[in-house]
Amino acid sequence: MKQRKRATIGDAVARATVHQLLALVRGATIDLTDPWDRRRFGTLDPAAAATPAPIRVTVHDPGAYTRILRHGSVGLGESYADGWWDTNDLTGFLRIAHRNLARTHHTRDRLHRVARRGIDPVSRLRRPDKDRDARNIRAHYDLGDDLFQCLLDDTMMYSSAYFASPHDSLETASLAKLDRLAAMLELSPGDRVLEIGTGWGGFAVNAAQRYGCYVTTTTTSERQYRYAQGRVKATGLERLVTVRGDRLSGSGLLALQAIVVPDDAFDRTKHRTDFIKAAIFPGGCLPSVGALTTSADRSGLALARFDDIGVHYAETLRRWRANLLTRGEELASLGYDDRFRRLWEFYFSYCEAGFDERYVSVTQMAFSTPAWRPRPLRSAQQLSKSDVNRRVA
Repeated sequence: MKQRKRATIGDAVARATVHQLLALVRGATIDLTDPWDRRRFGTLDPAAAATPAPIRVTVHDPGAYTRILRHGSVGLGESYADGWWDTNDLTGFLRIAHRNLARTHHTRDRLHRVARRGIDPVSRLRRPDKDRDARNIRAHYDLGDDLFQCLLDDTMMYSSAYFASPHDSLETASLAKLDRLAAMLELSPGDRVLEIGTGWGGFAVNAAQRYGCYVTTTTTSERQYRYAQGRVKATGLERLVTVRGDRLSGSGLLALQAIVVPDDAFDRTKHRTDFIKAAIFPGGCLPSVGALTTSADRSGLALARFDDIGVHYAETLRRWRANLLTRGEELASLGYDDRFRRLWEFYFSYCEAGFDERYVSVTQMAFSTPAWRPRPLRSAQQLSKSDVNRRVA
């Protein structure tokens, strides 16, 4: 990774500005070392039960200061990927950044709500473009099945798991997440399920194999389509799982798991380009619970069930990041270079910090159509019998 040898006057000015910002840090301390000197920034909370150790940050290339000031989180992440700076605790450092920037969110959210009156009408003039959307999907999900096989567990679930115990394996927690969604939908043998977003087929296979459902699942990723088709065939579930698409029936129930931002932050995050949108998920947009329920209401759907599992996504990301770091040589042999691995290390830590700080969260929600009615409660004996009959040969 190429680094510049000398600092410019602009770098020195940017460094002084970054130092002023770091001096405002509260609740933590940062030891910053760069080609000029070493300094400590921040103040600790005197009422805290424990005194956290300083987080060490080393700037190798002075140009990092300029990139960060010019491009915010995009510059922070990409300069890390390029090896321009390092830290002994990447997630901890990003948690401090999230926590201290949160003090500005209220003012920024108000400004974006005012600006929305001019921005939203202009945004709606941008016509839907299926080709653009397909390119955005391919930019991430078609990077390579071998990459995701290194990072994920055998279920190939690329969303938050659910840890009933902190000692659960990632695979156990992924299956627990699927079972929670199945419970929201009251799945039972013979039910017909439509899945929007196949991924690598984990939910579809689970719903068919464990619950005896007929599943129709859709994806716009060519790689995921081929992988899911092969997985369905390998498990002998062709009669139960179809990889394509349809629509929700008049008495149906819809369950979704979504990363969400606070309602007040929705306008700001929708129109702002951050590291994730620029480097990881082009074209991405995180909804809020309010935005989801409003949209569902317009479609005649009512919120029936809701659960917040954000803390579980932070743990899921820790597991993925550990896989990334421990399988570095294998990833290198597959063609994923050091910059790519550092970029994804930052991606996982950036998101992990966001969930730990409650900047973002994850919800599991169920929406019902007007004709839907919940199934009656079953006795313990009936539940036991149903569990025995869940698995389909």
